[in-house]
Formats: sequence, C-alpha cells, structure tokens
Amino acid sequence: MIDLNNPERNLIVGRNLKKLVKQNPAIRTQERFAEFVDKDVKTVRRWFNQGIDSLSLIKTISDLLGISDTELLFEQDKQVP
Repeated sequence: MIDLNNPERNLIVGRNLKKLVKQNPAIRTQERFAEFVDKDVKTVRRWFNQGIDSLSLIKTISDLLGISDTELLFEQDKQVP
C-alpha cells in the first residue's frame, strides 16, 4: 500500500512530475502543463513544490502524460556525478 500521507512521498511525486514535464517537448513549462491539465498555474506550481497527495489525481495526470503512475510515485534512479 502506498502511503500518500507521507510528506516525503508527496515531494517525490512533485519532483518526478516536474522532471517529466520539463522532458516533454510539447509541454515543457508550468504554464503549458497547466493548460494541458486544465488547472491554474498556481496549482501546478504547488504540485511541483509540495507534491500531490491524491492517488486519483496522480492516476489522472499519469494517464494524460501517457506514463505509468509508478513513474510519478517512486523516486527514479539518481544519476551519480
């Protein structure tokens, strides 16, 4: 079971979402992503900085981006410098 009440998990989701948005050539900015998901830019900024604590919202966003929800939920391999 995934604990979305864990603040660290929420931050991981936010970081992963921010990274995936920046990597997507069609929506690279917060503004374009906000339009893409039909949300206010403030909301998107809050998601990036504070994370997301709703599994249904995570599922909706992952479906819109065409990715697995696990790509948002779990920390991706960190690159070692």
